[in-house]
Amino acid sequence: MLEELKALSQRVITEIFNAGDLDAVEELFHPQYVQKPVGYRGQEGARRYVEELRAAFSELNFDLVGQIAEEDSVVNLLIMNGHHTGLLLGHIPPSGKEVVAIYAVIHRFVDGRVVEGVIISDQLSVMQQIGVVPTPVWGEAGGETS
Repeated sequence: MLEELKALSQRVITEIFNAGDLDAVEELFHPQYVQKPVGYRGQEGARRYVEELRAAFSELNFDLVGQIAEEDSVVNLLIMNGHHTGLLLGHIPPSGKEVVAIYAVIHRFVDGRVVEGVIISDQLSVMQQIGVVPTPVWGEAGGETS
């Protein structure tokens, strides 16, 4: 059963997030889906989140680094990369910069579909990479730490 849940979770990442196949949302997401901490709800909420993310980042891709499954949940460790070519979070204009970020995505399943998603990402790093938040001197390439 745990291997099946891991395979379903991987399908969410590869088919929906990477390939943008929003038709797969109905098959893979439960009608009572809720995303935390943002609060998108239902299958329409899942679609909206993916649409917004894919609109903000062209060439969006999530590499699945690892998975841990227990009981009814799967924890996915991902590395996201893409180019910030669209509006982000509804107000941050495109920077054109390439972005790489670490994500942890937890999927909880009911009846073979994702009913709860917890998405944890390194938003500070994303904001630094696109120039919204300054990068500390020690975090810049060639920066001095003396």
